[in-house]
Amino acid sequence: MEYNLNKSIFWKETHPFCRGPAVSQNELNKNELPQSIAQSQKNHALIQLLKSWREGDEQEQRNTWEYLKQALDEDRLSERKLFP
Repeated sequence: MEYNLNKSIFWKETHPFCRGPAVSQNELNKNELPQSIAQSQKNHALIQLLKSWREGDEQEQRNTWEYLKQALDEDRLSERKLFP
């Protein structure tokens, strides 16, 4: 099988995925670095927010639970409590 160099060059120049200016790996890394830093900062901020929600105020959570138990037991059709 004979390899035709001219066809190969023509195909590379006209194929939509191969056209455009060549970009070096170094240039790609320069563009990705600011995006990766920005994404890392967003991730860190989200993690901090989730941690703050998880920690919360323990006394407030206890009061909310007591109120919720009372409200659920108040209007039951049976005399049996849902949370004895």
